Amino acid sequence: MLGDMSVALAAKVLSIQTGRPKTYQLPNGGSWRSALEKGAALEPVRLHSDHLEGDQVADTRHHGGPDKAMLLYPAAHYPRWKDEYGWNFPYGGLGENLTVSGLEEESVCIGDVYRLGEGHDAVELQVTQPREPCNNLDRYWNNPQLASLARELNRTGWYVRVLRPGELRSGMALELLDRPNPDWSIARASNVFYRRKELLQTAAELRACPGLSARWQERLAPRP
Repeated sequence: MLGDMSVALAAKVLSIQTGRPKTYQLPNGGSWRSALEKGAALEPVRLHSDHLEGDQVADTRHHGGPDKAMLLYPAAHYPRWKDEYGWNFPYGGLGENLTVSGLEEESVCIGDVYRLGEGHDAVELQVTQPREPCNNLDRYWNNPQLASLARELNRTGWYVRVLRPGELRSGMALELLDRPNPDWSIARASNVFYRRKELLQTAAELRACPGLSARWQERLAPRP
């Protein structure tokens, strides 16, 4: 069962962003580093097995690697941030590599496989986990509510692994090829993850989902 194919067939890449780590100063005299600031990429962009050409991460413990090769974020959230809170973020403003239309946290599931392009040049991606918004979002935008609201409102985006590398361009459609976990949307997975200590059985079911990132499998494991 592939779920609602009409949603997947309408999905497209609207914008591609890359960025490199930068150092930012804190008011107290300290500093922090992040690659959250991203700019529009020259196209086409080569997608490797574990990263997008020209994109780097500052914190390799929590970001990057095969299970977090790219971050995707719904374009539909940007007008919501503006209309509801007056925050006018540009595409890429939440640190994503691909800004996409037609997909959101409620319609994308853990383990989903998407194809972009056709034939031998097609790229294939698999959804691995929701993003966990951190305080770098708050620091970068000088907005102490942003990360917590992104979690609360399920406006997190999601990470993907690369099953087939290739070249990406804006305007490419995302075609849903496989949906092994139709009951595990990104929104539901995120909600359960943050309540995993009280929802032990449900967390165990999430942990068993094919395609889930190794890091989340580890963090969802029962503790003695």
